[in-house]
Amino acid sequence: MHSGLLLDELPLGLLFALSILLIAAAWAAGFRLARRAARRADVSEERYAGEIMGAVLGLLAFLLAFTFDMAMSRYVDRQDLAREEAEAIRSAFTSAAYAEEPERSLLRAALRRYAEVRAAPVRDQASFEDAVSRSAESHAEILRLGEIIGRGHSVTDVRALVVSNLDEMMGLHHRRVAVGMRSRTPSSVIFTLCLVMAVAMFTVGWNAGEHATRRYATMGAFAIGFSVVIVLISALDRPKNRLVAENRQVMEELRAWMDAQPSP
Repeated sequence: MHSGLLLDELPLGLLFALSILLIAAAWAAGFRLARRAARRADVSEERYAGEIMGAVLGLLAFLLAFTFDMAMSRYVDRQDLAREEAEAIRSAFTSAAYAEEPERSLLRAALRRYAEVRAAPVRDQASFEDAVSRSAESHAEILRLGEIIGRGHSVTDVRALVVSNLDEMMGLHHRRVAVGMRSRTPSSVIFTLCLVMAVAMFTVGWNAGEHATRRYATMGAFAIGFSVVIVLISALDRPKNRLVAENRQVMEELRAWMDAQPSP
């Protein structure tokens, strides 16, 4: 299974704790090995060790920034697709007014229900699966009504307008699902990030061991800071979480607009 999908099932609190544990273990290993070496480095060796530590920490900072940018880009893409989908639903709802009864009322009612499903918050796996199931039911009903209008309406332009808007709405839905459910940070990036983080904390611990200073405050600051960034990256990368919830305002505004429209 894709590593990103596996991270989806890992609670953010547990991910934070595991990150802290990885950093603490790497730091402790470096510190103990340096102390066990039982040698005092001269000035040039200490400077060289410090340069290595700085280089590894710089590489870690770069990878964190790179991974964060990837996750943030997908989060922004999901928000953009939600806005585009809302506009597509609005267009489909407007064009449905040109259809004949009873399909006009039935299609508008189905679009209202679909907008309600899209506006519902998704904060855990149960609500996510429920939203997917209800969306599939709404799509089946909307497509059935679209086929009836496409075959039976007397005006060709109206048929083309309604069907075109429904096709655009469905296409945006599938794009949103692809980005939200299947697009994740590659497993190679996740593995490399964890490896570099462990090596960086090992060098920090080794540097502390050479100087016979435990520097618990420094280690704690590194552990908390890097772990917070890791959790934030994971939260941005997954569509369902409580830490970085997706903005549903655009769908709520669409529902309010639909409710304000007069009945045909």
